[in-house]
Amino acid sequence: MSFPHFPGPRYNIDTSNCAEFLNALFENARKLSLLPMLDVVIDKMAEWFNRQMKDAAAGLSTRKLVPFVENKIHKRVPKGQKLIVTPLNTFELEYSVIGKDGKTYIVDLHQKKCSCRKFDIDRYPCALSIGADVKCLKHDRPLELSDMYDIISPNYLTKVWALAYRRTIYLVPHMSEWMVPKDIAEQCPLPPEYTKKGKNSGKKVSFGWRTWAPYQ
Repeated sequence: MSFPHFPGPRYNIDTSNCAEFLNALFENARKLSLLPMLDVVIDKMAEWFNRQMKDAAAGLSTRKLVPFVENKIHKRVPKGQKLIVTPLNTFELEYSVIGKDGKTYIVDLHQKKCSCRKFDIDRYPCALSIGADVKCLKHDRPLELSDMYDIISPNYLTKVWALAYRRTIYLVPHMSEWMVPKDIAEQCPLPPEYTKKGKNSGKKVSFGWRTWAPYQ
């Protein structure tokens, strides 16, 4: 079986193990029948959305980045300011930066890339990119860059974070309270009946949620 290639970022904060995480989280719920399992999933989603909404609204109004990225940038700025930066092409915003390991790296602020690959993958600047950005803002002052936030993915902005969780996840009411339009109910197909083999052979069983009955 072949699986489609996912070209998007799937590393670090943009994690790729969400399926494994959810499988472990709902390990017990997956043993339930369909509707009770969905109730557990929706309940957890409602809990997450509510918590994320409160976290996004908390904190200082001047905070522009989500806490994880803001803390990373705060730690990297002092390191980046000490690095040796050489302009290569100020029109294309390309810079050569000597890292703490003594190696030379190429930073492209226009393309938001660094040869160390951290900037490319995380979408927020590494210490090398921060060094180049400080040099750029101090001496070159390009029109497309007004501050360091311009080279950070907008996905990490607090306003985008709050926007992602702005909706309320409502729990599904009891089945007795469902109001299913007649035309929709008539269109809901049921699973086909089949003849059970073995001890109760010859008996027809249907697993449709409207006609379910336990084995006799």
